[in-house]
Amino acid sequence: MLTWVRLITHLLGGWFTSAVRFPKLDAAGRDHEVRRWTQGLLSILRIQHRVEGALPDGACAIAANHISWLDIFIIFAVRPVSFVSKAEAGQWPVVGTLVKAGGTAFIDRGKRHAVHAVIHSLIDKLHAGRSVAFFPEGTTTDGGGLLPFHANLFEAARRAPAPVVPITIRYRLRGARCEAAAYIGELTLVQSISQLIKNPGIEAEVIIHPAIDPDENTTRHQLAERVRDVIGSRL
Repeated sequence: MLTWVRLITHLLGGWFTSAVRFPKLDAAGRDHEVRRWTQGLLSILRIQHRVEGALPDGACAIAANHISWLDIFIIFAVRPVSFVSKAEAGQWPVVGTLVKAGGTAFIDRGKRHAVHAVIHSLIDKLHAGRSVAFFPEGTTTDGGGLLPFHANLFEAARRAPAPVVPITIRYRLRGARCEAAAYIGELTLVQSISQLIKNPGIEAEVIIHPAIDPDENTTRHQLAERVRDVIGSRL
């Protein structure tokens, strides 16, 4: 119960910051607040955060496998970036507001023109020196494997151009793959959080692979497959 009280207090504090303080802060100030809040969230949930490798200097496009709503914050803890996420994430209570405040763009993959608009937005951010991140699977899995990758968003990295950084996310508990972090099926956000609280000590591993520089002769589909192979090699 105490963990829930701390978590709810933390969520409300984050909501207040995003609604009241963010409009008064510059980009660096907002990034600082997002990272500070994220570190607090991981501490409350007793998530251990381990990072292997490092992101390159300058703007890059991060492509990661997708297991949980927590993935966004796991990457935020490495570097504040602008995310692309499914439209439903913006409707999550409180968390959706916080994710929006972090600069996330929401995409309805069923609308073709929406995808094009997001690609142009990502290109603009990369040109402005802002790193971006997306989940090419388009939905979550239990972490045991990869779904086919959607290639559309890789076009932004090709056109910018900007290096693509594959990231493998893994959740472990006592040395074994932990499915308690997976946000899949009919699980609600509250149920997902409850699973995390019931399994303290989960280790979130962020494996940052070497950057891949897009080649003008490489199609977005070829780039997506190359990134998928790299991510899958460490699952």
